[in-house]
Amino acid sequence: MEIRILNTKQITLTAITAAACASFAIGISTLSMATPAAHRHTVAHHRMVTVNSLGIMPLKTISDNGAIALAPKGWSMKADDHGTVEMHSPDRDSYAGWGVIQIDRVKEQYYGKMYGAPEESIQAIMSAALTASGESGDVQYTSDAKQIGRYAMLNWQTSDKTGRVFYIVYGDPSTSYIESFYLCYTDHSKWKKLATTLSITAISIQGHTVLHPAPDGGYHYTPSSDNHEDSGSGEDGDPMKDYNQWTGNQWFHDDAGNNYYLDPNDCTTMGPDGEGVYKTNGNDTYKLHAGMY
Repeated sequence: MEIRILNTKQITLTAITAAACASFAIGISTLSMATPAAHRHTVAHHRMVTVNSLGIMPLKTISDNGAIALAPKGWSMKADDHGTVEMHSPDRDSYAGWGVIQIDRVKEQYYGKMYGAPEESIQAIMSAALTASGESGDVQYTSDAKQIGRYAMLNWQTSDKTGRVFYIVYGDPSTSYIESFYLCYTDHSKWKKLATTLSITAISIQGHTVLHPAPDGGYHYTPSSDNHEDSGSGEDGDPMKDYNQWTGNQWFHDDAGNNYYLDPNDCTTMGPDGEGVYKTNGNDTYKLHAGMY
């Protein structure tokens, strides 16, 4: 697949990995807790509030073909050479993915909504992708777009799945633009429990799509596997990473590389190493470190 766009300078689109977190443009500082190195304690912890007792799912880094993301245990990733990353849970009921496409609105009259305005285009792409994978493709939005930092967020449903999409638009949506979108979904019955985890998994995907000047004056697409440099998140930062005002959550991690996205107000407790966020492993209790692993 080749993506072409007329412009005057190189454009780099990057889905920044959650491991490359930045402060937010609104000036909210990342929460910082003076946390000593993790210690193990064998104590009676049945009365403590821990990430285990709250059912908070740990996320670890997985990778494929130059792409990386945070995902729950057992998830698989497939990244192709055309700016697409797809991830599945072990039972394949849950999904997270990222894609990027250049839209020329002149094609809308010939090919329909896929080349329409961003929300219509993304809806058509999701419908086609779900249908191709054997799922119901009757995607209907169930919320208005909500701005989450640099992303617009929409909730959606089909007859058997509930999901969410985050997207960023580069260019002029009325003529020619590029849409970079992150989506996730699962069965209706699982969405309430997994919504935050799936959203974080999707938005953590790192892939690179670079449009380089072509000899004819246009731009051509370079596969993500050909570009492994992380450009950083820039001055705007990235929501859904570290502490932020929209979710009220913050990243914590243990020494084994497990990351937990949680609300410190719900999880902070007094433990053997003082006030902080704790996890248990059998009879052992560990204090987590603030920030991402």
